[in-house]
Amino acid sequence: MLLKEKNYSVSFDTVHQVKLTKLTNLGIKKYALPGCRQKEWCTLNDFLFCKAEGNYSMIYYANGKHLMISKTMSVVVGIFPEKYLVRPHHGYVLNITHILSLDNQNIVLKGNTIIPISRRKRKEVLEQIASF
Repeated sequence: MLLKEKNYSVSFDTVHQVKLTKLTNLGIKKYALPGCRQKEWCTLNDFLFCKAEGNYSMIYYANGKHLMISKTMSVVVGIFPEKYLVRPHHGYVLNITHILSLDNQNIVLKGNTIIPISRRKRKEVLEQIASF
């Protein structure tokens, strides 16, 4: 799809000082992830979780692929809608729609990926998942 079709909107996130681009196609929103040389488009359903690695973030997709971007975790949180994201640990942000099961210490996502829940965020995370 060409961007000349005007199926996109551009906004500016003043908190993180980044330009956000949302591509819409038949009601499906795609979000631009700033890669090294180009932007990669991702739907919310494709996004599984993100893991912080210093000043970089590793984005993991539901189909098993991953992408490293040179942005911090706070920028990734600003790209996707907050109501679909949960941050169970300082180093992880995940898509709440891909949760298979959870207990007091771990969250299991699609593909049997286990994400730890920190002790300090446990109550907040469990309440956020229960209210979704």
